[in-house]
Amino acid sequence: MKKALLFAILALSINAFAHNRHHAGILRDRKISPVETIKRQLADEGNMIPGIRFGHSLFHQTTGKQSLIQLMDSIYGWELDTTISQWKLSYCYKDFTYDGHNNLNSYVLQRWMLTNWENYNKYTFTFDSNNNLTSELDQDWDGSAWVNTTYLTYVYDAGNNQVGWEQKKWLSGAWVNAFKASRTFDAQGNLTNFISQTWLNDDWVNSSQSNYSYDANNNLTSYYWQLWIGNEWVNRQQQIITYDNNNNLINQLHQSWADSLWMNSTQNTYTYDANNNQLNSLFQSADESGVLLNSALTNYAYDANNNRISSSDNFWDGLGWVENMRLLWTYDANNNELSELQKTWDGVAWVDIARANYAYDANNYLTRYTGQDWNGSTWATSETEGYTYDADNFTLSDSYHQWYSGGLVDERGDSTYYYFHTTVGINELADQDQSLSIYPNPTTGKFTISATGPISSVEIYNLIGDCIYSNHNFSWAASRIIDLSASPKGMYIVNVKSGAAMHSRKIIIQ
Repeated sequence: MKKALLFAILALSINAFAHNRHHAGILRDRKISPVETIKRQLADEGNMIPGIRFGHSLFHQTTGKQSLIQLMDSIYGWELDTTISQWKLSYCYKDFTYDGHNNLNSYVLQRWMLTNWENYNKYTFTFDSNNNLTSELDQDWDGSAWVNTTYLTYVYDAGNNQVGWEQKKWLSGAWVNAFKASRTFDAQGNLTNFISQTWLNDDWVNSSQSNYSYDANNNLTSYYWQLWIGNEWVNRQQQIITYDNNNNLINQLHQSWADSLWMNSTQNTYTYDANNNQLNSLFQSADESGVLLNSALTNYAYDANNNRISSSDNFWDGLGWVENMRLLWTYDANNNELSELQKTWDGVAWVDIARANYAYDANNYLTRYTGQDWNGSTWATSETEGYTYDADNFTLSDSYHQWYSGGLVDERGDSTYYYFHTTVGINELADQDQSLSIYPNPTTGKFTISATGPISSVEIYNLIGDCIYSNHNFSWAASRIIDLSASPKGMYIVNVKSGAAMHSRKIIIQ
């Protein structure tokens, strides 16, 4: 049960472990703004790798301890044996290794088999000089040795955008191509195209592609998705998105391709108050002719601190809006969410359905979550989660329980403990590396690259990946003046090879 979750946890060896989670029963994501939803969807595009989405969608646990990161030493999990009401060992992650920049190089998953630990999975990772993940090897234990299963490789441009990945499967003692994807970005680092391919009949065959466009504020304004059919791209779906002057999303039109035309499918329309809080969300769906008809409407209210305190869902019955569901929130003096109550309209009155309650420590970290259902006469607990933290606010343990209806019998539960040490983060390590310097920075065009050892090559890229300067014959000089006065103003990536080390720095021409 924990395997998929812990894959994400292990990536937190690079970043602080997260304690913010989405809880079942209550629609917590309802409080996320429409534009934030778009950004999350866009961030996921091209990362749907059929393996571990390493380091993706991670939350920093604390903003107050950015100088420290959490390096796992081992993770042990227990599951509750409901027949005897006792916790039993279930799994562990161990043998963590890291490189000099605290990137996770490998770890092993083991299962507890009554009397001993048994190997289950092993994962190995490599990184480039910019700490970008470059490969991922997945292996299974066959009882006596590790056996290859999946191998993924990743490619980046000069701006560290992931422009491609490829997956191979281990079959009959050899690696066989499986999936492949490529991505392109604009000068601002916005994803503009994503193409996926599959390996078929000893060749790469197109599967699907997505294309994106943006406004001057880097807001996504259009998206269309195509499938490869026969020998050509065929339109399938598109979105047209507009924003107000505050970059709030105000309209999102979904269309489908039919009979060589784009036909309306659904539309979402949003309004906001003077504080950019979302006031309502109107959802419309199209009939067979493409005419958009009302379907659902949600209205929101906020307190003086801009915390959302209520939402009211209504559906269109053909004549008018009919009340359907309501959510109510409360907060403490630190604006931490204390409770969330869900009600439904039975035609006469509002009836309780479910609720959630939250507790926090002195540092405003979630320590307890309780979910409950209304059984008609009383609140019955359906699930609970608990968390503990160390002095640096890193997670020490978490636990989960779920009950049968009625809240009388513990159906299942598990508990996880994290053993780790802390160290300074990647940025701090980079700052301590004094073997190479570039000055002045910012610059008007001329700057000096200086290294403690001989410099063998210098390459400079703009943010769209074009190499604007290249010199691989420095006569082993330890410093060199570069003149980019004729180049446009902006940020550039400077890659320097000195001895066996490769350094990457950013420089601004102004």
